[in-house]
Amino acid sequence: PTSHIDEMELSQLRESKRLLIIIFAALFVASGIPVWWKTTEVYRATPPFDHVTEWREGTRWPLYNDTLFHDHLSTSTHALRPSLSYHLTFTLVNADPSTSYLPSWEFSQIYNHYFSSLLSSFSPLAEFTVDSLVMHYASLEKRPSYDPAAKVHYINEHDLPSYINPSEWKLDYSAVTTPTLNFIVFIPPHQMYPLHIKTSSPSAPYDNSNGFIIPQWGGIVIHNPPFSSNASGPVPLPLGVSDLSHAMEVFISQLHTLLGVPLPPQTAKSLLPSQEVMYALRKHFLASHINTTLSTLSSLNDLIDSLPNIVVLDNIQTQVHTAVAGLELAHANLLASDVDGALRASQVALSSAESAFFDMNMLSLLYFPDEHKYAIYTPLFLPVCFPILAGLIQECKQRKEKTKKLKSRKYI
Repeated sequence: PTSHIDEMELSQLRESKRLLIIIFAALFVASGIPVWWKTTEVYRATPPFDHVTEWREGTRWPLYNDTLFHDHLSTSTHALRPSLSYHLTFTLVNADPSTSYLPSWEFSQIYNHYFSSLLSSFSPLAEFTVDSLVMHYASLEKRPSYDPAAKVHYINEHDLPSYINPSEWKLDYSAVTTPTLNFIVFIPPHQMYPLHIKTSSPSAPYDNSNGFIIPQWGGIVIHNPPFSSNASGPVPLPLGVSDLSHAMEVFISQLHTLLGVPLPPQTAKSLLPSQEVMYALRKHFLASHINTTLSTLSSLNDLIDSLPNIVVLDNIQTQVHTAVAGLELAHANLLASDVDGALRASQVALSSAESAFFDMNMLSLLYFPDEHKYAIYTPLFLPVCFPILAGLIQECKQRKEKTKKLKSRKYI
């Protein structure tokens, strides 16, 4: 009887153990896995990308295909692409102040005289910021040639990059994220006075502008101040509006070229662009902004679809919605022949699209694969899973042994 009672108690303990294992396993499956799934879930808002494909294919806005996208202004390869803003840096570079001049300038007066009105006329197209620098000690890469007949030093126009390399001058430009145009007034050392740019034209062997353009970077003008052979040391050289009139006029011409703005004819009384030119520029910038916005939104959509683990926050959704609304408003204004309103709406759309694409919160979690999740959560779940798995394995072994015993009794 005692052994029979012991077997019953042992059987009850096994049943209780089996029940506990089942309960723990059920709790783990019913609560642990959903909690893990929820805590590792990536939040993804749903930006409105529905119409981007239609817009890019031209089926939603046929007006853009007919009258806008194919009406770009013909621009030079020297020009920067249209942007929401530009930064202009003017630098006065003195090659050797130890034996010649110590130049200085009142750039605010120069800017107000030559550039204030011009940049104001360009303000509907983009925002312009300006700063100025004065730099000393900037040598040429090689010594220029000398023309004894004309008594000038010269650099052949085809050899300019091998003589003048602004990247070697280590100019201290402020860090800006907007496209930057650089304009440099270069004063050569006194032993190279005067320094000119030689052309291949026999009728005009030396370039009257004495300057050149670096495509999509800026322009340089060589300025030769009056040479004083009696100067025994550095001489202060204040440069004002009249002293730099030639250099600034060349810079104005270079600025037109670098922005893709046609120059006014020589007979024009003003250097400001005409109404016809500004209208063409507005449409050109409008077309570029819309194309860039659509391309940016399409790239953002592809990025989000290709990376299921990337976080898409609500501010991304808001920015995309603002960009889409800006595109719709630009189209509505264009239908009403309001090019200025369409341009302003396209600027808002492009700014919002770029803000969404380059959002730091999204980029910071761009590379977070599933392997990282497993590496983080495995040390937490493994101690919980191990006793349950060990109990299940032991229970399976006991069931196999019990089955074998029953089969052996039947044969007996």
